[in-house]
Parts: sequence; C-alpha cells; structure tokens
Amino acid sequence: MQCLYKTLDLLPSATDNEIRSAYRRRALSTHPDKGGSAEAFRSVVSAFETLIDASKRAAYDKLRLRPRAPPSRDSRTVKTARQHACPTPKKRAAEPRPPPTKPPKVPEAPKPATNSPTMESDPVDHRQLFRRLLGMPRKKALKELEQLSEETLNAFAEFLDSEEAEQILCEPLVLALKDLPKPRKPRKPKARKKKSEKITKAKQKQPVNTDTPSAATAGAARPLLKGISRNRRDGSYQARICFNNFMTAAQYVNNLDVAVDIHISLVQMRQHAAASLAEGKEFGQVMHDAIEAIQKERATAGAVKLRLRFRSFFRNKFTRTEGNLDKAIQDWTRVRQEKDSFAGRVRGMEAERKQDETQKREARAARAAARMEQLRQMSERREAKLMARQRRQEALRRKRLAYARVKHGNLRTMILVLQTRFQKIRRKKMLKDWGVPELPEGLQLNSFQSADDSLCATLRLSDG
Repeated sequence: MQCLYKTLDLLPSATDNEIRSAYRRRALSTHPDKGGSAEAFRSVVSAFETLIDASKRAAYDKLRLRPRAPPSRDSRTVKTARQHACPTPKKRAAEPRPPPTKPPKVPEAPKPATNSPTMESDPVDHRQLFRRLLGMPRKKALKELEQLSEETLNAFAEFLDSEEAEQILCEPLVLALKDLPKPRKPRKPKARKKKSEKITKAKQKQPVNTDTPSAATAGAARPLLKGISRNRRDGSYQARICFNNFMTAAQYVNNLDVAVDIHISLVQMRQHAAASLAEGKEFGQVMHDAIEAIQKERATAGAVKLRLRFRSFFRNKFTRTEGNLDKAIQDWTRVRQEKDSFAGRVRGMEAERKQDETQKREARAARAAARMEQLRQMSERREAKLMARQRRQEALRRKRLAYARVKHGNLRTMILVLQTRFQKIRRKKMLKDWGVPELPEGLQLNSFQSADDSLCATLRLSDG
C-alpha cells in the first residue's frame, strides 16, 4: 500500500492548506481527462479525504508509525539460501556393475544311514494317546487300548500315575464332557458414515457503503470517479459527497479545476457537519449551519456560489432529488426511520437465530448426556454378562475335571483288566510249551519268564 503523503507529494508535517493545494494539483494531473488514469485519481481523492480529516489522519499516522515485525524466513528462502551457500554436487553417472559371480558348489558328504530301530525311543506318544482316550467313549477307548502291546500298555500305565498325566487332566481343551462354549467372533465395527458437520455460516454481506450511491441511479451524470463525476452528454463535471445516508451534489461545471475546488468545499462541509453531530445537534440544523458556513467562506474567497441538490438513500433505494434542504431533511428522516426499523428487524432475527442456536445446543447436550447414560448402562450389562459367563465356565471346568478324573480311573481299570488278560495268555502259552495242562499244586508262575527257566517248587507240609 502506497503512502498517502507520497500520493499527494507531501511531507507528514503538511498543513490543511498545503493538503488542499496538493490535492488540487494532483487531481488535475491524474484525472483521466488530463492524461491520467481512473485508478490514480481514486487514490488521490482517497488520500485527500483521509488526510484532511483530523481524526482519520491521526489514526493513519499511528498505523504508519507502528513498528513492523521482521519478515519471517520461510522454507523456500532457507532452501534457496542453502543452495547458494553450498551447492549440491552433481550426481555421477551410474557405472555398469560386473555380473555377480556364483561360488562353486561343493558336493555334500553322504549322510550315514540310520536304519537301526534302537534310535527311536518310544513309538507311542503317551500324551497324545491320553488326550485322545479322554475324548472317546468307553467302548472305543477299550478297543484303542486292546491294540497296544503288553510293553506299551505297561509303560502307559506308569504314565497314568505320573504328574504329567495330572497336568493334562487340568487342561480345559481335553476334558471330555462337552465342548467349550464357542468364542464369539469379534464384531466388525460398522463403518459409520461421517456426518458432514453443518457449519452454519452467516452470509458475509458486503458492507453497504452508505456514503456512495449506486452508479445506476445517478441519471445522466453517472459517477465514473469517486467524488467527481462527468456528464456523458456535454462532458461537464459535478462534485458530490455522501454523509450519513444523505447525498449532496453541486451544480455542473465545465472546468475540472472548478469541480475540484467545489469538491474540496464539500469535503470541508462534511467535516463541519460531522463535528456538529458529535456535539449532539440535530441533523437538519447541522446541515443548515455547515452549508451556510461554506457559502460564506466561498463568498469571501470570491469563488462560485454553490447550488446544491440533496437526496437520501438506503439499501439502493433513493428519494427524489430536492433543491430544498427542508424537504430533503424530511425525506432523510423518513429514510432513517425505515433504516432503524430494518435494523430492529435484523436485530430481532439475529436474536431469534441465537435463541435457536442455544436451543439446538441444549438439545445436542441433552442427547449426548442420554447417549452417555445409555453407554454406561450397556457397559454395566456387558460386565454382568461377562461375570455370569465366567461363573458358568468355572462351574463347567470343575464339572469336566471331575468327569475327567472318573475317566482316568476307568482307564486304569481297563488297563488292569488288559494286563490280567495278557498274563493269562502268557500262562497258557508257557503251559502249552511245557506240555502240561496245569501246574502242580504249590507251584507259582511268577518266576517263569521264558520256557528255558527252571521250575521253583514250593513244598507245603500238611501241618502247615
């Protein structure tokens, strides 16, 4: 943004007279009819209206003299600085690598053959057999045991008396009462649709500039530039100002210098009216006093008398242009009443909107609280179900353990029966090999392990 003092070619210590002279000079040089541009002329008018007003000038000087923060070095600046400081070396072209050489294969030594049966310690896994028998009915378990040899059966009987079998009994997955409750499959979280957060943004209406009427309602004198407009029919100029929804326009003049001088007088009139309004005076009396003061000042300076016309506007609605100030003030009063009523309606709508937002916020808070209470109750019910399930599982575990111990005892009984059967078979076979139907009374078969063993007789006397 260009400095306003530089726009008017002034020093910060310039007086009001110097500002008016500089504005007159710069306006004539930057006007489009004098070879300038409309944008430059607007900047000159804006600089003049700011610097000629004491309050606006003080605010601008305060803003201009405020110390500025040093510019932050962004990542691009740092990157470019590093590049200038230490340029990165260029990458060399990749050289072709020689193909990898595979090491020669060394023939493996032949593995020694292990055909001896003594390498295997035990062909039957007692742990797996015990788990399998616990899950079988009694008849099926008996058939499974009958298929074992006598040596394997004796070894399995010793295994049933060990602590390892007791540990297997306590395993919950092998207890043969009924299957454990199937674990519930974890529920897949439902993909919740993201509710688009409805951000109610109030439409940012562009502030209506109450000091500048629309260009379409200016009639034949369409305002092409700020403060001074040009009539397209005859090329004359008209100076105008807007203040508090009240537009004041001067007569048309053919000389641009005169139009600039009239614009300066109108700006002074606006400053006078603003100062009087700040003191609490009525708007009609303020405008009468300001116009009278400007007319006297121009008559003293020998300038052209102002023939003013007035018009009120609000929200792009304009009243009729009046040359009588009293009628124009009446129209302005009516427009101000409409503006106040409109402002009241806007405030009422804003209050209703805020009330609706408050009710919606409270409703959302109530729904959130109800949802939290519902979640708490659901959590309590879930915990109660979990405790009940744990109690049922513990009771089932104890029941299964008792049943498994019963089956363990049944297996030991079946093994004793099978061992007795093996002893009878071995006895009959040995007796057959000896060629006797039965051993004499007093002889025992405990010491006979094979047919080559000697007989051990036990004599009993008749008297004992």
